[in-house]
Amino acid sequence: FDISKEITFSATHFQEAKNSAFPTFSADYDYQSNDINFNFDNEIISAVLGYQEFNGDRQGGFDVTSKDNRASFIQTEYRPRWISDALTLSAGARNEKVRYRYKPIVGGKLNDSESLNAWDFGLNYRFAPELSIFANFNKGFQAPDIDRFFAFDAFFNVVFNGFIKPAESKTLNLGLNHNLENNRLKATIFYTCLLYTS
Repeated sequence: FDISKEITFSATHFQEAKNSAFPTFSADYDYQSNDINFNFDNEIISAVLGYQEFNGDRQGGFDVTSKDNRASFIQTEYRPRWISDALTLSAGARNEKVRYRYKPIVGGKLNDSESLNAWDFGLNYRFAPELSIFANFNKGFQAPDIDRFFAFDAFFNVVFNGFIKPAESKTLNLGLNHNLENNRLKATIFYTCLLYTS
């Protein structure tokens, strides 16, 4: 929906139901997600402000495992024409709350939750229409999906293997883009540090 020439709004709802069947087990999945975005764009600044949520259930023969996500984020680009027409600066941040639940038919219920943060700062400088360089520094995370909490035992039965802590990392990227009519070259050097979470 176009609110104005510079502001747009979008909303998406997604729902998926599926079944996975294997010789030793089967599971039914129910996934629902919502995505809401406000976009602002003019010659100087562009920004996306949004909210996302995901509710997922995995129902096996003897348990129900759930993963719920709630996230808010902002991503911006700034083109400081008073410095240079060739420079673009970018910044963004995301906060996500993840909650896991494991409910077996027999035995105790388990719960776990995480509050995760990500951010990114970058710049792009265009030397010519066909050549630009870029750099960015970011912190990211990856929360495991429901199936990662299960493994096979010695008899190939699927068993709950416990909650896995999300992976977190910090990454520095340096690179260049070279675009010609019949060829596009992109080269990046990066360094990633995987962060330990207890």
